[in-house]
Amino acid sequence: MIDFASLPHRFSPKFTFGRSLRVIRMSVLMTSLIAVAAVCVSKGGDVDIVQNVTPVTDDLTVTMDATRADIEIFHGDPGNVITQLEAGNRLKVVHRVRPGSAMPTSNLLIETFIPSKYAPRASAIVRVWVPEGTELNVTGDDVSIEIKGPLTENILINGEINLSNGDATLTDVSGDFIINTGSGGITLNRVTGEYQAETARGSIFLRGAPTVSKVSHLETGAGSIFVDISSVPDLPISAIAARGAILLHDDNEPLSGSDISIVPQDRTPSLELVTANGIIDIRR
Repeated sequence: MIDFASLPHRFSPKFTFGRSLRVIRMSVLMTSLIAVAAVCVSKGGDVDIVQNVTPVTDDLTVTMDATRADIEIFHGDPGNVITQLEAGNRLKVVHRVRPGSAMPTSNLLIETFIPSKYAPRASAIVRVWVPEGTELNVTGDDVSIEIKGPLTENILINGEINLSNGDATLTDVSGDFIINTGSGGITLNRVTGEYQAETARGSIFLRGAPTVSKVSHLETGAGSIFVDISSVPDLPISAIAARGAILLHDDNEPLSGSDISIVPQDRTPSLELVTANGIIDIRR
């Protein structure tokens, strides 16, 4: 411990504490200014909101093509599709909403992309509210997508999602899906229906109820798979790991090693799980 009494008067405790407090305050202020500036730069400067309302028919197909953007899909009201763009540095973001026919239209094309030279200085979030029964087709490069249904009832969206780099997240949704991502993860949370989901290097999380009469398939090249099917504990499952482990959380011992698998006895699997190099964790 420092003996302040032995120090020269210019190092008195009062002087040292007061000066330190001023230094701390100045440091906090500078840190706050830097944090604010970083947020402004990362968001692409000023943020603009652009909204479109398009009358649509019941047999609707929405096609989305995006590059360097985030996509959020929500449950909307019948008869209309609401599209909202939140853009940082709006002039550098290309965004088009194109009906495929006279309105109300049965086909809607939504295009959003940021040219590579503007990527460090621009940002884009596309939010779309669609009616139940919409067929959704999404293609994206450096794009993440999130589909959210209401907590009280599921929405039905049938379609295909192809992402070269980005995550796909579905929550409180029912329908039939084909999902492919390059290096992103796939999250299916409280979903029902048939799923064909593959990722080259990401992991997959499923909590839901696959359709028993169909075959759903989840596959990853270099990730793990976590499955919670406690809502349908008797669902027949097959699991294959070229190299890794299979955790069952029952009376059977976990499997580990190369070319390991489990298959249902005398039943066709309703859910197939495959990993080339990872862990398959099954909770019933």
